[in-house]
Amino acid sequence: MIMLLTGCGAQVASGPEPTNTPLPADQLVFLVEATGGFVPALNAALQSPALAVYGDGRVIQYDQKKKERDVPAAYTIARVDPLLVAQFAAETEARNLIQEGTDFGKPPVSDMPTTTVQLNGPSGPQSAQVYAFADTFDKDLSEAQAKARQELGTVIDRAEALPGDAEPAAYRPDTVRVVELEDTEFTEMAPAWPGPAPNSFLSSTQTFFSCGTLSGAAAEKAYAAARRNPGAVWTAEGTELTLVVTALLPGTVGCPA
Repeated sequence: MIMLLTGCGAQVASGPEPTNTPLPADQLVFLVEATGGFVPALNAALQSPALAVYGDGRVIQYDQKKKERDVPAAYTIARVDPLLVAQFAAETEARNLIQEGTDFGKPPVSDMPTTTVQLNGPSGPQSAQVYAFADTFDKDLSEAQAKARQELGTVIDRAEALPGDAEPAAYRPDTVRVVELEDTEFTEMAPAWPGPAPNSFLSSTQTFFSCGTLSGAAAEKAYAAARRNPGAVWTAEGTELTLVVTALLPGTVGCPA
């Protein structure tokens, strides 16, 4: 028997022995991201991870107090004991839940997003994908499938609660992804693009019309401006363009091939 470590306290449960060894500081230990579904192109480009946990104790997640529409997500960052993260990873791995063979079922609904959950613990990276991940659809699944989804929800709740009562700070990304959408809708608000000339860092991909990344001061400036520009239409070199900025969390992919 061990003590399950959480941000809010501890409880007795069976599982792996406590670890005294933290995971590598820059290792992305846990990630939750919902993508896809039938949404406008702008909203699809704005999709970004909801939660990321790192070996050094960083916990980055959506700022639940800021839910503005049609702008990049706002994030908070908190820091916890790295051993707490290592224990969370070991306990989660011991559930044998986040892996390719787990049957989470597929509710008979269309055009819903798919939630990807990644775990990189003592045994290395594993992941699971869950379509239409919401309690609303559990009734359309087998008992075992619904139970697996509920257990995954519990794991995510524990990850979100790792910081406990620690006061989070606003997270300012030092790298952002910029996606250009092919069609630009007319808008009365098209402020000047705050970054470098788009053709200097954007390139075509199979997923997006074009995509690129910015780092450092340029990233911080573009992200702050994008948070104030719903719709993501900008004026660049005399032309209106839709340039969608999102925070690129450490350890995540910038522009897909």
